[in-house]
Amino acid sequence: MKANLVTGIVLAGGKSRRFGGNKLVAVVPDSDIPICVQVATVVEPLVGKMLIMVEEPQNITSKVLNAYGFSVTHSENAAKGMAHTLGDGVRAASPDTDFLIVLSDMPFVTKTIVETVVCLMNSTNKITVPLFCGEMGHPVGFPAIYREELIALKGDTGAKEIIQRHLSDVSFIEINNEGVVKDIDTRQDLELR
Repeated sequence: MKANLVTGIVLAGGKSRRFGGNKLVAVVPDSDIPICVQVATVVEPLVGKMLIMVEEPQNITSKVLNAYGFSVTHSENAAKGMAHTLGDGVRAASPDTDFLIVLSDMPFVTKTIVETVVCLMNSTNKITVPLFCGEMGHPVGFPAIYREELIALKGDTGAKEIIQRHLSDVSFIEINNEGVVKDIDTRQDLELR
């Protein structure tokens, strides 16, 4: 696996509006580990570099991540939406790296899921998207050739438009684990696990 050529960009700049508090520092069910720490812990050993993109380097999410030994990267444009946070992460990465886009509110993504996506991206050099029961999930791999398109994204929709624009250059992989689609938006999402 060419993990050293992959930069994991963990998007942790959201506002958690539906959660009623900061969901990223809520603990994973049956654990005492904050959600954002769980995600970073899974991703970090499987990529060459990891950039955890936060809106403010001194906010509670940043402080929790720092307390667990993780560095954060300030996204100057996080308030404009997820695509802008992603763009800031891509700009902060080496120009020749591939990208693994990870959402920090998906604590059920496993090491096996990350390895599967990275390995398939490395072997095909295509955008790599995991599916669960046909539904697109995360993390998503983007080869380095998509750098400028990722930087150019606007709004709060992420990179789906790039996937749609380049369907012939996408490797979809069905993964029998709902962790690729299960994110935490409300407190009930934590309770239902």
